[in-house]
Amino acid sequence: MLLFALLCFSGLYGNAQSWNWVSHNNFGPRELINVVADQNGYIYASGIDSAGGKLTKYRPNGIMIWSKDSIGAIQGLSIDVNDNLYITAEAGGALTARTSHFVTKLDSAGNRLWTKGVSAYISPIDLPTITLFASAADSAGNAYMSGDIESISGLTQFDTIPLSNLAPHNYFLAKYNSAGKIQWLKFFNDPVYAIACGPQGSYFIESGTYFQKYGVNDSLIWQQNFSGTFNSSVPYIFHNKLVADAQGNLFVVGNKLAKYNSNGTLAWIKNVTGRDLAFTYSGNIVVTGAFFGSLILGNGVPDLISTSAGPTLFVAQFYEVDGSANWAKQAGTLGWNSGDAIVSLPNGNCVIAGDFNSGSSFDQHIFTGNGFFLAELNTTLLGISENGASTHFQLYPNPATSKVTLSNPDFRNASVEIFDVAGKKMLEKVYFSGSDLSILTESWPAGLYIIKVSSKGKIFNQKFIVQR
Repeated sequence: MLLFALLCFSGLYGNAQSWNWVSHNNFGPRELINVVADQNGYIYASGIDSAGGKLTKYRPNGIMIWSKDSIGAIQGLSIDVNDNLYITAEAGGALTARTSHFVTKLDSAGNRLWTKGVSAYISPIDLPTITLFASAADSAGNAYMSGDIESISGLTQFDTIPLSNLAPHNYFLAKYNSAGKIQWLKFFNDPVYAIACGPQGSYFIESGTYFQKYGVNDSLIWQQNFSGTFNSSVPYIFHNKLVADAQGNLFVVGNKLAKYNSNGTLAWIKNVTGRDLAFTYSGNIVVTGAFFGSLILGNGVPDLISTSAGPTLFVAQFYEVDGSANWAKQAGTLGWNSGDAIVSLPNGNCVIAGDFNSGSSFDQHIFTGNGFFLAELNTTLLGISENGASTHFQLYPNPATSKVTLSNPDFRNASVEIFDVAGKKMLEKVYFSGSDLSILTESWPAGLYIIKVSSKGKIFNQKFIVQR
């Protein structure tokens, strides 16, 4: 029994993060980079280069399908469950049929469905009098955008809503339905620099030094002052990123990484600086950004060490329950590179978009120059066999509560057993071939368990956690 426990803790499992592919462009977008993906794994990336805004669609293997210019300075990119895209931008062009500040809905082929917004007066010193800050779209296709309307803009209405008695700065949040009809226009005392959509029509914002949650009827549910914990967003320089899960919990990354429960209480906070975050299909969190020197996450995750004097891209996964690190991966560079945006794919992997200077190396993918990159990271768990062989399989969610699912389409007539750390067998040998195997864990005590998979004469082991 002691030997069994030692084996379980001596590395008979692992995570094998590897870069599957990288698409790069030495003349691609370099600022305000965003990335989303649809339900079939097609990827959409946006950003701004010297020629203006660009929106590009890629196949799941990273091959470009189409690219659209003449969009304007894209500030935000979102997608709904029907694979429609929503972009917010300033100074539009032919694609968006708008010359100022707007939200545009496109289909998955990049065809414009509608454009809504306002036209801004340009001041005598050539400065815009309207600024956009953030945007988001929910599963029902409702679109949100925020910004600032200056009194000298001369606006008398916002879309169909009349304006009067404008202050020098008027920080707004607007909501449009899926048909492009404005639902409401709200004003705040402070800028709304970040937006996230939650379940059942709820939404979250960063305004001033507060994170706030609103219900479907637009009533304030809770607010938390983050002063002294998070740095406030600064337009075009730094933004906190917000995402919400199906239970209404809020996750924030900026100069820290934190989870707020659905009632607004702080669940946990970590000293992790990132530029974007997303949920994995197993329910955990992936974060991307850049680090200097070294990145130390603890929890047994190997430290990341940079060989460059500049920032170095990283991607890391954290457990949703307590924020502990699960794994981390970096890219190499002689100059600098940064992960600016991240999205999870239906296959369990994630795609990172960012920019680089003086070349980069993503495992065997090496390129030179400066520009934009899009890269897929394989985040599948790696089972290490007792004879040194390895295979990829997914085990999710991890941590588990009521059940855990094992998935590997390559397994044929594989046997599965599960043990606790004392060697007690929790699951007698069962067999499966190529399909998902779900195992009920709701009656098991909280703790660490080891799943043992035998296939084609090899044995693979993987740890997972049951929490209560």
